[in-house]
Amino acid sequence: MQIAYPDENDYTLRNWTGQLLRFRHEIALNDLIALPRMNGQYAIGRVIGEYAYRSDADDGMRHIRRVAWAETGLPRDTFRPDLLQSLGSLLTVFELRRFDAARRLAQVMEGSGDPGRPEDGEPGASFEGRRQLFDQARAHEGGTGRPAKLTIRKLLELWGAERRDAPSVARIQRDLDDAGLLCVPLFTEGTLDSIVTVLVAGAEPAEDGSSQITRIARSATVDPTNLTASSSEDDEVDSAEMSGVVERVSMAARRGQALHLVTDGQPMDQGDEADDRGDEGGADDDLASVAYLVGNLPSARRRPESIPVTATLKSATTIMMLKQFSQLPVLDDHGRLLGVVSWLSIGQALLVNPDARLSDAVVPAPEAAASEHLLDCLPHIEKHGYMLVRDDAHRVCGIVTPSDVAVEFRSRVSPFVLVEEVEQRLRRIVDQRVSLDHIRECIAARNKKKAAKAEDASELTLGNYRHLFLLPGAWKEAGLPVDQHHFTEALKRCADLRNDLMHFSPDPVSEGDIQFLNGLLDLLRKLDGQG
Repeated sequence: MQIAYPDENDYTLRNWTGQLLRFRHEIALNDLIALPRMNGQYAIGRVIGEYAYRSDADDGMRHIRRVAWAETGLPRDTFRPDLLQSLGSLLTVFELRRFDAARRLAQVMEGSGDPGRPEDGEPGASFEGRRQLFDQARAHEGGTGRPAKLTIRKLLELWGAERRDAPSVARIQRDLDDAGLLCVPLFTEGTLDSIVTVLVAGAEPAEDGSSQITRIARSATVDPTNLTASSSEDDEVDSAEMSGVVERVSMAARRGQALHLVTDGQPMDQGDEADDRGDEGGADDDLASVAYLVGNLPSARRRPESIPVTATLKSATTIMMLKQFSQLPVLDDHGRLLGVVSWLSIGQALLVNPDARLSDAVVPAPEAAASEHLLDCLPHIEKHGYMLVRDDAHRVCGIVTPSDVAVEFRSRVSPFVLVEEVEQRLRRIVDQRVSLDHIRECIAARNKKKAAKAEDASELTLGNYRHLFLLPGAWKEAGLPVDQHHFTEALKRCADLRNDLMHFSPDPVSEGDIQFLNGLLDLLRKLDGQG
């Protein structure tokens, strides 16, 4: 690859090399193939041919694997949200490994529909609808059945949502409130894989005066690496752990969310403010609780390698050299963070005392709680080069570096960059090919005053382009060598996606949407013809 493309950077070369390696050597005969198409649909088939290279084919189409396609027009709603997100990987060629994907795709190909992933301990996987969730929450409060636990991803799926944007948050919160239910912890915090318990909000306290939240605290353990609560009769609960959950719920109530809490047997009346939101109102209130936290970063939920304070300094340096670590967390006998050792602290300790022990080289570590706002922590991450993430019990649950932040923000920013270029390409295509009369005709359908002042395509919104290309005269003038229906539907999906991006969500845009934007942009670049 380096010889063939000497001017490309290392990142691009590694990306292309991985794609070709998987395409040529890892894909095998009879493998299932799932292909996202530009029109938003999916094709599924089986590999029936070995790898071949065709030098006479168009550039970009020379590496060949023959496929027998069983389905070529499957709509997005064929797949459940978890599988749909996996289908849209940012990689061009990749293997679907999560969520029992191979079995589920095979069933879709056979016409049985996506059965969803098996229960296999996944909280809430068996819920098939909101009614079942509500019924189980009420049954558990009545003393029968298991707690109504599920992942936030599954909760969103029950409401037909993939991300916690403002409309979906408002809709879910309103429905839970109408049903007299609440989530602990709040479903607006944590990651999509975090687990919440749905409780009856107005339940009577037990004989000992405790509320449901208190009773959950007695029988639940918070996993700091996942910000989840899971039931276990055998686990002892650290009160500091559960206090964070109760505090987050209480904070939500103080923000005016429609939660009717019972704490120590006393109801907390939130007033009528939340009830007056209506269908559209209250979105900003709900949105305020959807903060982007340190715990949203994947690395903040992966417990880093650490060393006990009783270990030797030689052990620490060996681990750091073998693993190429710049620092290593040091824990006490209870697994709580004491500090870190770094090459700088080790050098300083040995300079003072050649026989220094590990404890002599331990220095305070920059740290943050998983529930802290990420933006507030960025200066500290930049200054120190890392930040340890801890839970409420002061246990290390992750580490965040500038590289982790860069990767995360690249995934967040890329949809905006792609949409911006899509709009710029469309504007240039229209200015070059479509007359001003048709541009004004399109704008006039919604704003006649604005249409009269229009001098070029810059007055068109992203949503206008679909309507413009649906005008027979404008479409004929444009002379684009593409199917009008598929092209205009792609523009509609792009405009809808842009509108969705304008609503903040702590959840990333689905990989399927990113792939769609890349496909649309690639087409527009070719139609534009100006690089």
